[in-house]
Amino acid sequence: MHTILKTNLHSYICESHPELVVHLEETFSLNNYLDEKIAAIGIYLQNLIESGEPSYIIKELCMNRLTEDLKPSKFIYLKALLEEEFAGDYLMMQENGTLTFETINLIQEAGHLFKEFPINAEREDNDMLRYALTAFINDYLKQN
Repeated sequence: MHTILKTNLHSYICESHPELVVHLEETFSLNNYLDEKIAAIGIYLQNLIESGEPSYIIKELCMNRLTEDLKPSKFIYLKALLEEEFAGDYLMMQENGTLTFETINLIQEAGHLFKEFPINAEREDNDMLRYALTAFINDYLKQN
């Protein structure tokens, strides 16, 4: 089960948090990060296994626990905002293969906005953040 969870967690962060993957790979700590996250739910996992839960239920419950501090994804939020508000630029970046790279850059460059107007799992529809990011992205795209 450890290997399955590690593979699924890796896939999740690659899709939802590529900026985290880049950081962890730069510091050569991706494997440690994945192992530590899974070790942190070790007792929970063991209790589920001992209770006789089916493996698909165990996997789902464990993945929810493993990813709860990673939600919502700034990457997915920004990518959706780019697609909605800057469709032409979004398609161009998608076609030339720079969409992920540019979205990661935007997360880093606009970090102050995410601190000022935080998103969380309960309230992803922060209008102030959306307006601030839209203006920021507009300026970013004009400069690049």
